[in-house]
Amino acid sequence: LPTVRFYPKGSSEGIDFTGDAEDVAEVTAFVQGQLSPELRQLKALAAAFAAASGDARQAALDKAAELVATLDSDMQRTGKVFLVTMKRVLERGNEFIATEKARLGKLVDSSSITKE
Repeated sequence: LPTVRFYPKGSSEGIDFTGDAEDVAEVTAFVQGQLSPELRQLKALAAAFAAASGDARQAALDKAAELVATLDSDMQRTGKVFLVTMKRVLERGNEFIATEKARLGKLVDSSSITKE
């Protein structure tokens, strides 16, 4: 039996992962390969946003917002996370990512999050 199996939404047929389940890069590549074309496009826009500055960042955010508006309601929830993050980077600068990672790391390490 495979260690990792991906089940696309609405399907009872799983897609087996045959790589090394302990290799984060392999598992990540496998999961990203299962993304819908729209989410792959959104990910590419987020990467373009991260690499850009000034007006080019705003243009990438605008394109991402246009794409998110075309998604179904389930995918829009994911898309809105991208948009909110991009807007916060515009408002607060690149340091927002580092401070947000630190905040989430503390939250995960705290006793306020349990497996239950």
